Amino acid sequence: MTGARRLFRFLSRRHPVAALLLALAVAAGLGFGWQVGTATTRLFAPPHAERPIEPWMTPRYVARSWGLPPSFVFSLLPADPHARPHEGPMILSDVLGDGPELERFRHRIEAARAKMEGASQ
Repeated sequence: MTGARRLFRFLSRRHPVAALLLALAVAAGLGFGWQVGTATTRLFAPPHAERPIEPWMTPRYVARSWGLPPSFVFSLLPADPHARPHEGPMILSDVLGDGPELERFRHRIEAARAKMEGASQ
């Protein structure tokens, strides 16, 4: 019998409360370890800003992922930011469609991002 099994058997028979606390501490340690591992992998993942702007994205998602103020992104849209053609969030294809308007919006966002990066350096 291994040492860990003997220790757990001893604790569970003689000290059931201590065994329960030990089991909870091990479970909590594994949970926190999992969170640290997933957070670490997200740190080294490519940023959202490398993802191209697509028609399904919301203006707020574009603002957050590209590091721009939401008011600036909404100012680039030809529609009222509070008007919604359907229930749920407003997506870019509702306002701009999938054609040249979306391309112009994409170029404006890229130019604003480059301008902000140039100003911060």
